[in-house]
Amino acid sequence: MSRRLASSMAAAREKDRITIRLNGELGEIINELVEKTPAQSPTDVVRRALVVYHQLAQAHLAGSQLLIITEEPSGNRKREPIFL
Repeated sequence: MSRRLASSMAAAREKDRITIRLNGELGEIINELVEKTPAQSPTDVVRRALVVYHQLAQAHLAGSQLLIITEEPSGNRKREPIFL
């Protein structure tokens, strides 16, 4: 985990609390992320997601083009924009 991410997460812990009920599909997605990522809890998933969203928004506001680049079986690279 980067220092910036750790610092942002620590700051989030020191501030206000928010209670959110995530049932159904969103709850399943969060539980899947707990199982498949380094996140240790549903709360950790949400904190990390907010930090990532913040970093993406800052880059977008600074004029960066946000893309997901995937390699296709043909060897070509597919570029998909990330919309915020």
